[in-house]
Amino acid sequence: MNNYLVDCPGEKLRFAVKIAYVGENFYGVARQPKKRTVEGEFLNALESLDMQASCIEFASRTDAKVSAACNVFAFDCGKKPNLLALHHALQKDIAAYAIAEVGEGFHPRHARSKTYRYILRDTGLDLKKMKSCAGFLIGRHSFHNFCRRDKRGFEREIFSVEVKKAGKFVSIDICGKSFLWEMIRRIAFALQQCGQEKFTETGFKSLLSPKTDSPVPALAPQNLVLLDVDYGKAGLINKENENKVVFEPDQKILDSWSKQINENAFLLETKARVLREVAPEG
Repeated sequence: MNNYLVDCPGEKLRFAVKIAYVGENFYGVARQPKKRTVEGEFLNALESLDMQASCIEFASRTDAKVSAACNVFAFDCGKKPNLLALHHALQKDIAAYAIAEVGEGFHPRHARSKTYRYILRDTGLDLKKMKSCAGFLIGRHSFHNFCRRDKRGFEREIFSVEVKKAGKFVSIDICGKSFLWEMIRRIAFALQQCGQEKFTETGFKSLLSPKTDSPVPALAPQNLVLLDVDYGKAGLINKENENKVVFEPDQKILDSWSKQINENAFLLETKARVLREVAPEG
């Protein structure tokens, strides 16, 4: 029997752990039969440490090949895991680098915001035009043309979009409370089209109109990184129980792990730089 499916004996505590991973090696976060996933590796690590964990939840269910500089896993357990031991129990393409004891009602999805970064090669993109188009995304809109459509509603609120040049690359940072399926990758496609002067600013803006039915395709998942999950400066988790969280980071873990990445590869080099930019505090 898998330990992570067994209830913890005695009084349960709840913990949240910040993790980072290189997405190319995984079929996404959520467990799948006979496939390597982030959740599966995390649970295997807990099991190897004889941690009987239950009620496991995560902040973002990233797709196959999507990386993370900060995702958050929460679980119930009878004792606090040793962060360093947990990190070493994981495979080399995952890092567990911060931990917090949280309240009973804590769900990591209930964050103030999540920030994703999409990385493009700079092939002479018009950054001024991309930034102008990105401004239309701020606020609450219908993103029906920027997602793989399902039964969920299409309205989402974007807090900020930052387009910036980084050497041979252009990064697009998008911050919001929640996102639709493939939303970031489809926005990145449209902004790239703007930068290549294939979309006009008027044409881009029209994609946010409920009257426009013109779905755009999604760019590849390998260039997408979940950059941050923010619970607020005060650590406020959710309004229901006023729980607060204070993560205990281990910068040495994150530094040593990021150095293991092959910095000669285009995407992995970029992601290594992304990971080094993340401040794990808070």
